[in-house]
Amino acid sequence: MLLISFAGCKGVNGITKASAITFIKEPCFGKCPAYTFILPNTGKATFIGKKNVSKIGQTSINVPQTKVREIYNQLHELDLKSKKYNARLRDLPEKKLIYGTDTIYIKGRKGVPESLQNFITTLETTVNTYLLKND
Repeated sequence: MLLISFAGCKGVNGITKASAITFIKEPCFGKCPAYTFILPNTGKATFIGKKNVSKIGQTSINVPQTKVREIYNQLHELDLKSKKYNARLRDLPEKKLIYGTDTIYIKGRKGVPESLQNFITTLETTVNTYLLKND
């Protein structure tokens, strides 16, 4: 499961102007990583490892402002027509993207706009890059 959260008010394309992004990746039946990643616009992020990750529990991550701006700009360029994408497959991890009062639920890739898939990839890469860098 993936969950991304943003606190703030509505901006362009119905996307909330966020002061924080929360990305939640739920476990699957196998070895899928399960974690929560909270990225405030300050760059002082929090990673909470749950299962199948190198760090279990809460860890602080410092994300450079250039990367934070890139992520927030990418968020505001998303054109989301739906808040729920479900490929109807049992063993895919659910992902949630939460921002402000909005939550996007994603299970699988079917029907998910390419821009949203790219945004999720950016978040996952950010977690991997900066979590491993802080080891």
